[in-house]
Amino acid sequence: MRTISLAEAKTHLSELLNQAEIGEEIIITRHGRPVAKLAGISKTIKPFPFTELETLRNAQPKAKNDSVSLLQSLREESRY
Repeated sequence: MRTISLAEAKTHLSELLNQAEIGEEIIITRHGRPVAKLAGISKTIKPFPFTELETLRNAQPKAKNDSVSLLQSLREESRY
């Protein structure tokens, strides 16, 4: 992991992006303190667990009233 100043990062941004793209991580400092980390993005995208979401949704208790009925009753209550 390489550490560079903000001024150097501004000057060499294209080069730093190339290095991040191949896996190197770069810490950028301002006044000697680390403020950011430049790293490449992983090319493998984890698929969304739709089956787990469906299982969780099915495990929830069913509502007694649907949302339309609930909103209608709340509107009626607020009128009087």
